[in-house]
Amino acid sequence: MGDGRRVTLHTPESLAVTRVFDLGAQVWALAMAADWLVAAGEKRTVAWNLVTGDQRVFEQQGAPIALGGDGLLVTTGPKKASGPMGVTLTPLDGSAPPRVIAQGVDPIYRVSLSPDTRRVVLARVDDRKKALAYDTKTGAKVATLDFGFELESLLFGADSDRVYGGARRDLHWMLVSNPGKHVESHEAKRAVAEIALHPKGVELATAGTLTVRLWDAATFQSHNMEGSMKGHTNGISSVDYSTDGARLVTGSSDGSVRVWDPSKGKSVLSAHVARKQPEAVAISAKHLAVAFDELSLFDLLDGTRRTRKIDGSIRTLSLHGGEVLVAAKSLESLDAALAPRWSTPKVFTALGWDAAGMLLGQENLGGQHTLHTLDPASGVSKAQRPLGPIVLLSPNGRYGLIGGHKTAASGWLVDLSTKQTITAQALGREVAGSCFSLDGETLYVPYVPPGKQGPRNRIRAYESKSGKMLWEEKVDGDVSALALSTDGKTVWAGIVGESSGSVEAWDAASHTRSAKWAVDGEVRDLAVHGDRVVVTLRDRRVRLYGADGASLLSLTRIGEGT
Repeated sequence: MGDGRRVTLHTPESLAVTRVFDLGAQVWALAMAADWLVAAGEKRTVAWNLVTGDQRVFEQQGAPIALGGDGLLVTTGPKKASGPMGVTLTPLDGSAPPRVIAQGVDPIYRVSLSPDTRRVVLARVDDRKKALAYDTKTGAKVATLDFGFELESLLFGADSDRVYGGARRDLHWMLVSNPGKHVESHEAKRAVAEIALHPKGVELATAGTLTVRLWDAATFQSHNMEGSMKGHTNGISSVDYSTDGARLVTGSSDGSVRVWDPSKGKSVLSAHVARKQPEAVAISAKHLAVAFDELSLFDLLDGTRRTRKIDGSIRTLSLHGGEVLVAAKSLESLDAALAPRWSTPKVFTALGWDAAGMLLGQENLGGQHTLHTLDPASGVSKAQRPLGPIVLLSPNGRYGLIGGHKTAASGWLVDLSTKQTITAQALGREVAGSCFSLDGETLYVPYVPPGKQGPRNRIRAYESKSGKMLWEEKVDGDVSALALSTDGKTVWAGIVGESSGSVEAWDAASHTRSAKWAVDGEVRDLAVHGDRVVVTLRDRRVRLYGADGASLLSLTRIGEGT
């Protein structure tokens, strides 16, 4: 399954992830046959051999693609941005060099390779009612199939002569050997955006809306009652049979995959596999909390996981002792079993703790920013202090960092007890990703001068009570996030480089770098506790590392971990 730039292989029995492949670019199309997995994207096409581990990379970009049982790869689009359009035929076993046929046909939005790999049929954007068939050996065009309607899908039949075409409410077939022969189904009545052929060629599966229809491949009689194969909540974007034809798999834009028993028309397995950017993460000595579509709490000692559905988008998380605080449409306090303790209807955009152990919450109502002090046992608000948009609260509850992302007010330190601004000028162009020392008396900021463009390629330390700069260090890349170690001795930094990311550790006292390791993505956020570092990547993954850079856990969606 393709999701963003990565492709995951799943077991058909449980949909558990078995292998992950990274295309390095947005995935546009997938194909799998003859021990090969092929992914086409906006920059390149990559083929992985699932048996030998070999990898082949092609400059050919774009979709669609097709892959034959003998390993013949069909790619469409230009070899380079300025190169010729057409269809490129590449034997993945290296038995022959790539060949271009149908040169000048531009652009192609559907392609199908015959089971005997002797013909390829394609549909063009500039004439969506016709399909062109070519001989793969000679490159000659052998037929023009005029379906008479705009094609949504295209597929060769088992005899390598019949071509099925699907439209918004129609399903037809035509013969390459007899382009005048045209057979239409009068029962489709639904969009036919995707077509799959049973391995034995006896049955078709069509999809495009919320249901799957099964058809006799020869007579066009529907096997199943209309609407009997339901389950997806949004349009079905892909459909395919298992190699033995006993199962049918569908993927949908609702983010789920379903496995069906076509003989019974029933779904036998489903899983939500679409990844979403983690909304928040937090870590304590025992737990890791991650907010995707729901709250997941991982016990780092025994490896168990608990989940709880939260009403609304989770804005921030906090772990305090055995308590989980979740700020969404309301602020909820949960115990370690994710059972509710108390809730308050206030919407908080930042959470913190003061020296007396009281909970601090930043509320924003209609542009009015208010800092609340709450009793952590009951959630009752004890005091309110109007302030600006606080993005970070110091652990001692004395200081607040006001600002946001690329705003004019970014980087102002405020004394919360006096409501006075400490710094005479902004601390940087944007201060997202900053952190305080454990006593709150030092502020660490990813720095770029106010009004300047370019990456935040420096780390600055400021004295909180005066705003005085204590030290500055330059890094190679853009500092996306900072986090302080549990003992307060190390400042951890997430770095975004030109092609990848890294995590660096800096001694807070001597400001010398003590550790650095590469990560397979761009770092978005960090959280640290003890010898564990949680890294949120911009491609929506969450990684848990040891302080030495050893990977301990990888999360790509709710419940998926390695």
